[in-house]
Amino acid sequence: MPACAAVLQQHRQQQQHARPQAPQLPSLVPQLRQLSASRHICNSTAAKAPVIKPKWDTETARRALASLAEEPTEFARGVEVLDSIVKVYTVYSRPDYFLPWQNHPKRESTGTGFVIRDRLLLTNAHVVADQTYVTVKRHGSGTKYRADVVGVGHDVDLALLTVEENDTNLCAAAAAAAVLLLLLLLLLLLSYFTDVVDVVGVGHDVDLALLTVEDEAFWEGSEEGGPMKPLQLGDVPQLQEQVLVVGYPTGGDNTSITSGVVSRVEVTQYVHAASHLMAIQIDAAINPGNSGGPALRGDVVVGVAFQNLPHADNIGYIIPLPVVRRFLSEVMLYGHYRGFCSLGIVFQTMDNPHLRRALGMAAHQSGVMINRIQPTTSTAQVLRKGDVLMEFDGVAIANDGTVHFRARERIFFTSLITLKPTGSTARVKVLRGGSVLEYDLQLDPLQTLVPVHKYDQLPSYFIYAGLVFVPLSQPYLHEYGDDWMSNSPRRLVDKALNSLMAKPDQQIIVLSQVLVDDINTGYQQFQNLQVLRVNGVEVLNLAHLKQLIRGPAAAAAAVEPPPDAAAAAAPAVEAAAVVPGDSSSNGSSTVTVKITVGSSNGSSSSSSEAAAGSSSSSSNGELFNSEWNDKYIRLELEDDRVIIMERAAADAATERLQRRYRVPYLSSADLAD
Repeated sequence: MPACAAVLQQHRQQQQHARPQAPQLPSLVPQLRQLSASRHICNSTAAKAPVIKPKWDTETARRALASLAEEPTEFARGVEVLDSIVKVYTVYSRPDYFLPWQNHPKRESTGTGFVIRDRLLLTNAHVVADQTYVTVKRHGSGTKYRADVVGVGHDVDLALLTVEENDTNLCAAAAAAAVLLLLLLLLLLLSYFTDVVDVVGVGHDVDLALLTVEDEAFWEGSEEGGPMKPLQLGDVPQLQEQVLVVGYPTGGDNTSITSGVVSRVEVTQYVHAASHLMAIQIDAAINPGNSGGPALRGDVVVGVAFQNLPHADNIGYIIPLPVVRRFLSEVMLYGHYRGFCSLGIVFQTMDNPHLRRALGMAAHQSGVMINRIQPTTSTAQVLRKGDVLMEFDGVAIANDGTVHFRARERIFFTSLITLKPTGSTARVKVLRGGSVLEYDLQLDPLQTLVPVHKYDQLPSYFIYAGLVFVPLSQPYLHEYGDDWMSNSPRRLVDKALNSLMAKPDQQIIVLSQVLVDDINTGYQQFQNLQVLRVNGVEVLNLAHLKQLIRGPAAAAAAVEPPPDAAAAAAPAVEAAAVVPGDSSSNGSSTVTVKITVGSSNGSSSSSSEAAAGSSSSSSNGELFNSEWNDKYIRLELEDDRVIIMERAAADAATERLQRRYRVPYLSSADLAD
C-alpha cells in the first residue's frame, strides 16, 4: 500500500466513532427562504444601482491564475497530502428574486478544498456560491485565513480560491475595516449622483471554483506543518478501483477519510446547476462538508467530491479529471470559465425499428433523431429537424444515444460535446432523406432563453408605476420552494423547461407583481404574466422594455443593429456535404459538396423586427400614432390582458411608490444608461 494510502487509512480508523453524517448535501437543494429582509431607503429617484466588480479581478488573482500555465515540478506525497487539503468556511447571501432589490438573510456553510498549483486551491462552486466572505483553515491548524474566489464554473461545480490575509491580526483588520467602511460610505454617496456601468463577466457553468490565499504564512506553514504542495491530478479510474475521499464533513472539525470503489462512469445531472456532464459514481460516503474534497487513488487525485444520491446509502459522485481539466484550461485561456459546449438540439433515441425503417436507415446505421434546434446557434444553419445524427468527431452514436468509452463501457454521446474546447470545430455525420451528409460545426456554449441558474449575479429588474418586471429564470421559480415545478405557475414552468431562444439576447419578461397604488388599481391580479408588447411593439428583453416605456423612438434606436452588422457577424462555418453515390451502396462511394453557412453566436443582435419601426400595430390591429404614444402607455400581456396608463401620471407615481415601498433603485445595475 502506498505511504499516503497507509496514513490516510490509519486516519480513517481514528474517525470510526465520529457523529453520524447527514444524508444529503443541503446546498444542492433549492431552498425556500423567508421573503422579509432589511430594506434601504433611497432619497433620489435618479440614483443608479452601483455595479461592483468581482473580487477576483485583482492583481493577486491574476498572478494566481498565471500559475495554471506551468505544471508543478513537485507534488505532495505521503503525509504531505493531508497538509494540502483545507477546510473552507463560507458566508453567503442569496438574492431574493421576489424582491430583487434585496437579498435573503446571510447564511454560513463549510466545504473542502485542496491545492492544485502554487497559491491556488480548487473546490466546488456550490461551496462558495453567492459568497460574501470566505476563509480557509489548514489540516491540524487553528488559524483561519482570508480567501478570494478567482475562478468559478457553476455547471461543473468547481471553483478556484486564493488566500488573502491572516485573520489573527485583529488590530490591523479592525483598522482596515474602519477605513474600508468609510470608503464604502463615500462610494455609496457618490453612486447616487454618478452612473457606474462597468460590468465584469464570469463563467457559471461547471460547479467548480478556484481560490487563492495571499498570506505567505498559510502556504509556508509553521505549527501547521511544512509548505503546502499541490496534489497530482490523475485520470479516470477503472471500475472497481478503490478510492479514498478526504474532506471535512459535518459532525466534527477534523479531517475525515472514507473509502469506496468506483461503481460506474456515466453522464449524470450536476444538481447545483442542472447540467448533464460526465461523473463517477462511488460507494464511499459523501456528506455535507465533503464537497470540494479530493478523491484519491494512492497520492493522486482522480476526482472531486460534489454530491450524493438522496435517499440512498453510500452512493456518491465525484467530478472526473477530464471535466476538471476542461474547466482549468478555459480559465487559463480566457481568465474565466465561459461554459461547456452544446449543439443546441433536442433529440430522441432510435430504439424503435419501425422508426428507423421509416427514415431509411440501413441495418448497420444508427444514431439519434433531431427534434428541435435552437435558431440562434450555428447548428441551425446546417442541420435540420428530422436529421439522424450518426457520428460525432468520427465516433459512431448508437440508437440509444451512447458511444464507446472504454473496454466494455459506454457513455452518453453528449459527453463528447461538453469536453470539446470552446470555439473548436467538430465533424458530424447525419442521415437526411436517405443521404449521408457530413458537416464541420463550430462549438460554443449555449445561450438559453430561460437561465437555469444565476449564481454570483444580482437579479435584473425594472419598476415603473408600481409594476415590477423581471426576466424569467429558474432561480425566480425556485422561490416557490423545493417542489417549485408543482407550486409555481404552470405556464411559467412550461416556458422555463421547453422554450428555445429565437433571437439573440431574447428574454421572457414577466410582470412579477404590482406594488399597489391609485395609478395601477384594478391591475393587482396581473401577476406572473408575460409582457408581449408595449404600445404595439414586441418586447425583446428587459432593457428593450425599459426603452419602450421611455418612448418607441428611443427603443428602436437602442436595439437597431449597427450598419453592416450582417457583414460583421461571426466567421462562417464551412460544411462538407457527403452524399452516397449510389442508393444501393453502403455509403462508401461519396460526392463532396462545399457549403458555407453563417455562424450565429449571439454577438450580433438583429432586433429591428422586435422594435417594429415607428408605426406599429398591436395584435388586434389598433394603430398607435406618436401623439397617442406620448400620452399613454399600453402593455399587452398574455391571456389578452391589457394595462393602460397615462404617462405623466405614471411617471409621478413611480417616484411616490419608490419612497412608499422603500425601494433603493428603480432598476438593476445591468440596465444603467
